[in-house]
Amino acid sequence: MFKSILLQNWYSLSDGQLVEALSVRIDFMAFTGFELSDTIPDSSTFGRFRNKLIDRNLDERL
Repeated sequence: MFKSILLQNWYSLSDGQLVEALSVRIDFMAFTGFELSDTIPDSSTFGRFRNKLIDRNLDERL
C-alpha cells in the first residue's frame, strides 16, 4: 500500500487513476508487488490508508 501511495504522489494521480494504473501498468505492478492475477484494492482503500498516515502524522515524514 505504501509503495502505491508513493506512485500516486510521484505521478499526481487521483485514487481512481491509481487503481487504473495499477491494473494496466506492469511497471507499477512490479514496483508495488502486485501480480497480474491479484485483485487491486479499490480507490476507497487507498484513501483510507492515506488518511491513516495523515492521522498519525506520517505522511510528510515518510
